[in-house]
Amino acid sequence: MISQMPIQKNHTLLDVGAGSGFFTIAMAERTLNKVYALDPDKRMLCVIQEKAKEKRLNNIELIQDSLENLSIQNESIDFVMASLILHEVSSLSEALSKIYEVLSGC
Repeated sequence: MISQMPIQKNHTLLDVGAGSGFFTIAMAERTLNKVYALDPDKRMLCVIQEKAKEKRLNNIELIQDSLENLSIQNESIDFVMASLILHEVSSLSEALSKIYEVLSGC
């Protein structure tokens, strides 16, 4: 599925609700830039950290927080993955606005 996405080697990516890192790891293998893995559950972020270590991936930054509190610079992300998470946010319109803010205009 990731191979069908318009991810390029120079893209900076965000995985919202990263969970166990299924998409995070695949995204990190497709770019040389940073992949932010956002999840409120520290245990899930530890799972991602272990998977990244096994695959020798050094371009993943773990963020333990919610989408509503995301503190990534506006217009700094080229691609956002938000799989199976948007039903969990308190306000869909606010969540989508936050995603739009961090996306670059490219």
